[in-house]
Amino acid sequence: MPEALSEGRIQEVIQAFVDAALRALEANFEVVEVHAAHGYLLHQFLSPLSNQRSDQYGGSFENRIRLVCQVTKAVRDVWPAALPVFVRVSATDWVEDGWNPMRPWSCRGACASWAQT
Repeated sequence: MPEALSEGRIQEVIQAFVDAALRALEANFEVVEVHAAHGYLLHQFLSPLSNQRSDQYGGSFENRIRLVCQVTKAVRDVWPAALPVFVRVSATDWVEDGWNPMRPWSCRGACASWAQT
């Protein structure tokens, strides 16, 4: 049975994305992508089917996107401003009650409230 990540482990995940971005920069990549799609860890936070948390990372749309926003901000903070950061999300889970945002959203707009966290 899967276990919910603790706050400490969530911080480790964020740091792992930062470390990966720094390695990509050192390897002279000119773009980095935060992969939050196709059932991978970040997508599991987005989807109401897999995200059964009752804390700040679960429940509402805003809570479910929180980790993706935090990861994206942390990567953006270490990635040169002149270089792009992409965020890949699945547009839908293709099942009823799954990840299927009915309203258009952007990571920048949706994550604005976490810009200072």
